[in-house]
Amino acid sequence: MRYLLLSVLVVCMVGVLMISNAFAVQDRGDFRLIYEPTNNYAEYEAWVKSWGYFENQENWLNQNFSLPYDVTIFVAECGHENAWYHPQSKQIVLCYELIQQYYFNMNKVWSNQSDDWIRGATIDVVDYVFYHEMGHALIDIHNIPTTGSQEDAVDQFSSYVLMEFSDDPVAGQQTVIDATGFWLYRHFAYGIQPGSFADMHSLDIQRFYNLNCYVYG
Repeated sequence: MRYLLLSVLVVCMVGVLMISNAFAVQDRGDFRLIYEPTNNYAEYEAWVKSWGYFENQENWLNQNFSLPYDVTIFVAECGHENAWYHPQSKQIVLCYELIQQYYFNMNKVWSNQSDDWIRGATIDVVDYVFYHEMGHALIDIHNIPTTGSQEDAVDQFSSYVLMEFSDDPVAGQQTVIDATGFWLYRHFAYGIQPGSFADMHSLDIQRFYNLNCYVYG
């Protein structure tokens, strides 16, 4: 029942927010991408820019979603490993430190694969986390009520968008599968700490199983 309710939420979010919907809000804003200057992650900055990933997402989002005002997407050096949506400033932030962590972790998850494979898996995890934060942004901007944990809802939103709207459905599924590898690695690397039960997110191992359920179920 929980997954059914979350599925209804995700479909409603996409239906309400896509511009083609008859009840969409008046489109008065855009997603705007900014690369913040970095002193310590110049190599990662060049690598991320070479993907063209964020530019493509900026274009796709502005073509398909309505906003009442501008929302800024920052790729930046943050001083710590994180990604978040800030409701007061209407900003989505992805940190180079986190992208570096994903690359190191994917090296351990896919140690028997080529560097090209590992780099692709890193991009997939970034893709997943970006739409996780995008889910938080859209829920806040359009005041959408969520059923149960919002963190679970935006995990499912990210999975749904990647698998439903990727140009290649198989590639969309692989993106989510690569994200499950990250959560499984974190579970085996760090285990379940007492503070894990007080976290807003589900346990890493729960996210691993949930994401696999979204792909295969």
